[in-house]
Amino acid sequence: MVKLADNMPEGSKLISICADAFDAPDALKEIIEQYNVGFPVLKMTEKQVRDIHSIIGYPTTFYVGRNGEILDMSIGMPAEGVSGYRSKVEQLLAK
Repeated sequence: MVKLADNMPEGSKLISICADAFDAPDALKEIIEQYNVGFPVLKMTEKQVRDIHSIIGYPTTFYVGRNGEILDMSIGMPAEGVSGYRSKVEQLLAK
């Protein structure tokens, strides 16, 4: 994700939401520090995770527009890795 954040197209931003560390906040903090994460990482509560039924696998990626609308979502890592994410973002920015 750090590599992805460093390669985001102009006009876009990566924000990570961690949905599986509600019982291990220290582990999340350690990962953020270890990988020198320079983008926002929001931590969900256990209740928030239960309330979101569209998360059926990790990673789940939501592509959110400027007005907060969900433009698209994907489950799992693209076969192309970081370039797959970047291509998707570029495609959505072009609309």
